[in-house]
Amino acid sequence: MKTNLQSNETAWRWWLRDGMEQSIASRVSPIQIPVNVLGSRQDPVIPIDVIQSDVIDLIQPSTLTKVSGVGHLMPLEDEGMVADWIEHQCKLVPDLQRETDRFSTRF
Repeated sequence: MKTNLQSNETAWRWWLRDGMEQSIASRVSPIQIPVNVLGSRQDPVIPIDVIQSDVIDLIQPSTLTKVSGVGHLMPLEDEGMVADWIEHQCKLVPDLQRETDRFSTRF
C-alpha cells in the first residue's frame, strides 16, 4: 500500500485503466534463458492459469512453482518464503551456489 501511495498518480491511473490489460506475450517469447516463476494459487489479480498460459507456456525453458497461503504481493505477505525460494533457485545454478544450507523445505 505504501508504494502505491508513492507512485506517480498519472502512471498509477494508466496502470489501473489500461496497463494491466497489456499483453507482454510478444515480448517474452524471444527469451531463451531458463526462467523460474513463483506464483500463488490464491492470487486475486493474476490467476495461476494466466501465469501458466501467458508466461510459462511462452518461455522455454521455464518452470512455475505454485504456492499457497499468499496472494498477489508475496514479498510483502511472506518475505521469508520468497527469500527462501530465491535462495533455493540460486542453489540450482552452479555458479550461484551458496555455502549456507538453511533453505526451507517448502519447495
